[in-house]
Amino acid sequence: MSQLLWIDRDNIAEVALNLVDESGRPKDVTDAGCMDASRMWNLIGGLDGLAALEKNSAVLIDLAFYLQQWYPEALPIAERLRLDAKQLKWHVNRLKAAEQNGNLQVSFAFYAQRAAVSYYLMTRRLLMLYEIRNFSRLADLQQAI
Repeated sequence: MSQLLWIDRDNIAEVALNLVDESGRPKDVTDAGCMDASRMWNLIGGLDGLAALEKNSAVLIDLAFYLQQWYPEALPIAERLRLDAKQLKWHVNRLKAAEQNGNLQVSFAFYAQRAAVSYYLMTRRLLMLYEIRNFSRLADLQQAI
């Protein structure tokens, strides 16, 4: 857990929950995705914030793998975390390409919000996994992410 970079989880939740509900289901089209791009940039921390999300996603996978060593039934959640991390990385890479092409301002809101959703869901799934297993480090994990 010491490898996790500090991220304001409330900001990430605000960005993510603008697009999906707490379970990850897309919100109604009329309610979703209406956050201003500059507000989103500030909440996420721009490209540096997205890089932190990407780095932390690898740590979250390691934490799931660690628990999986004692509880093989955790495998489906660990695999889901891996898929979420791939999605997050894809969105971040799209934004890096947009920056190089001079299209970052146009692309940021779409891809950054989806990256935030991926990260948000990863944290929820990992917490659920630790809670189900009643793992002793749950309180530490809750504070860290």
